[in-house]
Amino acid sequence: MTRTSPAVAVLGPIAALLALPALAAASEASTSAPTATAQPRIAPSTDPALVIGEFQLAPGGVIDGDTLRVKGLRRPLRLLMLDTEEVLHGDDLDAPLAKLMATDFDAYVARVTANAPLPVKYATPMGEEAKAWAERFFEGVKRVRLERDRPTDGVGNYGRTLCYVWALYDDGRPPRLYNLEAVRAGMSPYFIKYGRSQRFDAAFTAAQNEARAAGRGIFSDKTRHYPDYDRRLAWWSRRAAALEQLDRLRERGVDVVALGDRDAIHTLLRRQGQTVLVWGVIDDHDHDAVRIHDKGATLRVGGDYPIEVEIEGAELARTLGVRQLLGEAVFVRGRLDRGGSPLPARYQRKGKPVRHYLRIRVRDASALRPAHLGPPPTVGPDKAQPPSEDETSSR
Repeated sequence: MTRTSPAVAVLGPIAALLALPALAAASEASTSAPTATAQPRIAPSTDPALVIGEFQLAPGGVIDGDTLRVKGLRRPLRLLMLDTEEVLHGDDLDAPLAKLMATDFDAYVARVTANAPLPVKYATPMGEEAKAWAERFFEGVKRVRLERDRPTDGVGNYGRTLCYVWALYDDGRPPRLYNLEAVRAGMSPYFIKYGRSQRFDAAFTAAQNEARAAGRGIFSDKTRHYPDYDRRLAWWSRRAAALEQLDRLRERGVDVVALGDRDAIHTLLRRQGQTVLVWGVIDDHDHDAVRIHDKGATLRVGGDYPIEVEIEGAELARTLGVRQLLGEAVFVRGRLDRGGSPLPARYQRKGKPVRHYLRIRVRDASALRPAHLGPPPTVGPDKAQPPSEDETSSR
């Protein structure tokens, strides 16, 4: 007898209608054993710096395809190297958009992605299937082992613990890495927007290639999923390459400040009035991160405290292609000064050291570069970044 997927059983008629086509199309990937294709060998770590511990899944612990809860940890888990599509929640199940998704998926996609400059996340039937697949994967699993990719991994966006999840079995079967098997089944791409896996890059790459070749899940033309994965993967590859460029500079001992590092703001405050090389991301979640105006453009390069990069001159802004920099990591080199706009309230936390953006003025196209292409050439502070009239008059 065919058993109804838990996702279909609990989400109600709209969600069931959304999930069933994906469940049917993905059934082979979700129930069959891994293929005989040779795969890189992986195993749980014995390094105490990488092991978080062993836990039981909480009741209803599968939140979606890349988020779990376990007993004993207050924070939910954000599973590394995964980015499954979204699921419907609560009142969304009966919302007009959910009904449009069920009846005309192409029109639904056009509606939710209208005017979005970059790929966005939204609920899909494939998201429902990823959650159902996770529930099937963990069915009967009594213990899971949580591990980090790097010793420095901690808490990600939205306060979730970043980790790998190994399913542990009491019947002699070897542990299985859920993150990897979800990619192999086509439930998620290999998500490298925040960097490649340090431990399992070859295995994730092979798993994604296998899923694509087999037409599983998000790589199937029979499932309703994001239609823009080629664009997403290209964007994430640029972001991963940007991080690799940053790591290479640090290995060479180059003096570079990475926005987002815990001590970045204190380093920048000490370096005011000096020429600095900064690495950071122009945040795709900040609608004011790229502002075009008649004097050029203003970019907010992110982190806990974004800095403002003033592009001086409309022609220079066009040369740099600033509109295309949203969501990208950049290197910028120039004189660092205080005096930018007031920080938004969300950054002005009690006891923090700044209330205004720090600022770098860019007057030469060589001073700013997409980070995946490498850092800009070395420029002297006097030649490339002379004080402006505003700066001179304010001293």
